[in-house]
Amino acid sequence: MPSHKTFIIKKKLAKKMRQNRPIPHWIRMRTDNTIRFVSSVIYRFVLEINRESNLST
Repeated sequence: MPSHKTFIIKKKLAKKMRQNRPIPHWIRMRTDNTIRFVSSVIYRFVLEINRESNLST
């Protein structure tokens, strides 16, 4: 009988488990406990604003 999880699914789950971990303490000390989350959605939004401002000038 085949397994329930394929190897590709298992690799994806393992990667997500590695990513889901607390921030190292030395980074919190280095950045003075200001950790920012920069998502690709915010990045795309900023690019769109820059594009619009360049078109209007």
